[in-house]
Amino acid sequence: MDLRIISLNCHGLNFGVISYIRRLASSTDIFLLQETWLSDVTSSRLGDISNDFIYVYSSAMEDKLSNNILTGRPFGGTAILVNKRYAH
Repeated sequence: MDLRIISLNCHGLNFGVISYIRRLASSTDIFLLQETWLSDVTSSRLGDISNDFIYVYSSAMEDKLSNNILTGRPFGGTAILVNKRYAH
């Protein structure tokens, strides 16, 4: 059996990126996402992608947000989505 992995630079996990991932979800086992631009508050978007996947994420935004520094554009952040059949 082959393991199907997709690595994607999201440039922000927005509706278009989520729709794209949903289309690929039935034929993908693991998603490696970079530049998600998620914070702890917005990380729930990952759970909205598919009930067939579990996820872990790391926000690069939390330090800036916790210090009330909201200048510039969002940056960083990674996430991994793994199909539940592989998440033992």
